[in-house]
Amino acid sequence: MRSKFSEKIRLEEAIENLGVMAAIRMDSPPPIGVVGRRRLVTSAEELEADEARWLSGEGVESILSVVDMSYLSILDYLESLCANEGTDWKSQKTKEGISSFMALAGESAYKMTLYLSYRLDRPLQEKVEERDSFRALQKLYLEKIASKLGISSNWESEMVEGRNSLLALQPEMKDFDALLADRDYELFYIADEKGVPYLDEKLLKNFKISVDFETPSGEFEKDPFLKVKTILDRDAQGGASYILKECRDEISEFFKHAKKLFHHDLARLLSRSVIALLLARNPHHLSQRTEGKPCGQYFHDFQLFLRQALKTDEYQKWISYPPSDLEKGASLLLSLAHKLSFCLVFRPLAVTQEAIGLIHRTMRKGEKEVSLERGDSLVNQLLFEDDKFRSFLEKYPNGPLLKILETVRKDQSEGILIPFDPWVQGNLPYQIATLQKGNKEIALLHLPSPTRQQMIQRAEILDEWRGCLRYMKGKKKHLLVNLQSRLSWKESMKSRSLEMLEEHPQFSSQLIVLTLPRNTSFYHQIDEYADRNHATVFIESLKQQMRNREGGGFFFSSKWDKESLQRFFDRACQRIYEYVFDSRETLDRQEREDFIEIFYQCLVFYACDHFKIDSLSFTCKDGVDEGACMSALSYAFFQILEGGLESKEVIDHLKFLLYWPALSVRERAVNVEPCHRMISAFERLVRAVHLHRKTFLEHILVPFQNDPSKPI
Repeated sequence: MRSKFSEKIRLEEAIENLGVMAAIRMDSPPPIGVVGRRRLVTSAEELEADEARWLSGEGVESILSVVDMSYLSILDYLESLCANEGTDWKSQKTKEGISSFMALAGESAYKMTLYLSYRLDRPLQEKVEERDSFRALQKLYLEKIASKLGISSNWESEMVEGRNSLLALQPEMKDFDALLADRDYELFYIADEKGVPYLDEKLLKNFKISVDFETPSGEFEKDPFLKVKTILDRDAQGGASYILKECRDEISEFFKHAKKLFHHDLARLLSRSVIALLLARNPHHLSQRTEGKPCGQYFHDFQLFLRQALKTDEYQKWISYPPSDLEKGASLLLSLAHKLSFCLVFRPLAVTQEAIGLIHRTMRKGEKEVSLERGDSLVNQLLFEDDKFRSFLEKYPNGPLLKILETVRKDQSEGILIPFDPWVQGNLPYQIATLQKGNKEIALLHLPSPTRQQMIQRAEILDEWRGCLRYMKGKKKHLLVNLQSRLSWKESMKSRSLEMLEEHPQFSSQLIVLTLPRNTSFYHQIDEYADRNHATVFIESLKQQMRNREGGGFFFSSKWDKESLQRFFDRACQRIYEYVFDSRETLDRQEREDFIEIFYQCLVFYACDHFKIDSLSFTCKDGVDEGACMSALSYAFFQILEGGLESKEVIDHLKFLLYWPALSVRERAVNVEPCHRMISAFERLVRAVHLHRKTFLEHILVPFQNDPSKPI
């Protein structure tokens, strides 16, 4: 039986394939295809890929081949458990894990038989449940494993239990593959309009098998995520040192008057936050030097004390009714609270070089696994190293998913629903780069969405972000490029909360919000836009998206003059078309996607100049995928402006911007689709500069700095 399959797939890939099959909804059957001869996909976006093989074009054999390989991969794993004398068959974890495996296998076979019969418009000659691969898995379970676990060998009941659990998925959560790929993990924290969590206990068990039952081969100490934790602890120590230094005057003044102020809850909590910073700064509390509480936990304490301080009655009263000049104590407390908030957001990462070093070492370790050939160009080098980076990380289990499952299960068992709050859940903002624009420096921030969301219909702005903006008033301006979709049920409230914040009188002078959708049919050039290859038709569609902002998912600040902005749209499209795409009559899909990316960057550059911006962020829900890729491309765009793209330091920092957020926050590689799209747009920009250096700078970049009301 197995000799038919010379190629094997990893256990993680097998589970993902079974998850895709089990999640098929027969009330609205999706298209299905095979990518790379080993991965089943049902999302329209992935089926658009050139390497996708379609069911309609290939028949069922290509699908069934992947199905067989998936069952055989699980069979191999279970056989290895049987052969391992150290397997603890009495463990509840082992029992639940294997039961979930079998439930998922049974449900996937049942669904695939129904689906293929539907697609072929006739019954399958051989049901999936009757294929040799499935029978072998069933036989092993019934004859060897069930008795070891001390449970009933009635697999039918396991299949029914698994089917009921999988069918309990909410309609919006049907993309099992997206959850396993860590794309929609925030929904583990959020409840629907009725207050019911999107995931329940039974469903959590089925997701958990994807991370509980795969142990990476090789030595334990080679796990890159162990190194990440140590680096992050050192960053916390460096961050505490930075904040204490920047707030030295405010802290000194605060403690001079501390005895007179301690009748305020605000004063007591600010004092605790400063003490937590002092403990976090102490190098003796670094995780490699102590078995006690490390720097990272003390820094987390600082953040929690600061948040509590910003919620006190005194603070809220003084914000609503500002104290008079005679109330020195109140002004002093507000000044310290806002300065601490600002420094929390704008602190530079203290471990950038260590992070770059870890990224390079991870790429080197993946060298033997790569499928691409090394190229001479910078872009080919980036793709080659990206493939190496991913090939190594794919050997390791998805740690964040397991941590989320355990946390949510514990809290749900206690009747508690914790909100999605990335700043508290280990994903803090920080300054990741400095962009040079002539003589002006612009701070580029890693800024996860500064929102907290517990119910899908509500999202609240974080107090730390409000405090930061209050400190910036009259001093600095920030451009928040919002990449969350105002048209998506998952992100609409977070997106609109940020847009509404700009209109608030306390924040309107220091905050500009620009929403650029990255999850629409137009952005991906699919559905009705898939065949619009003629350049003039595409460009007119892009302009129409700008004019129909609400319908297209865009948001532009009311501070922007509409007529001037429209002239910018016309000019930017014409110049990009002429100098980047050589005025070609037709543009294929990838070229159109690159056009959109470059247009977005030109728009951001124009906004920075128009509003005299001091800091910039590309903000998505967590800043690790869409935000990281946009930040990296913007960094490259500004480097092209200054003609400084060639040095090793710049390229290293580009890789840092691209890979570190996802590696440090989610313990994985950045999502491949936005990453490769960023690299493709980057290649277009590099080529345009190479071919049209002088005219590119003069006719594309420089005119954006001029008054848009002037004629071209």
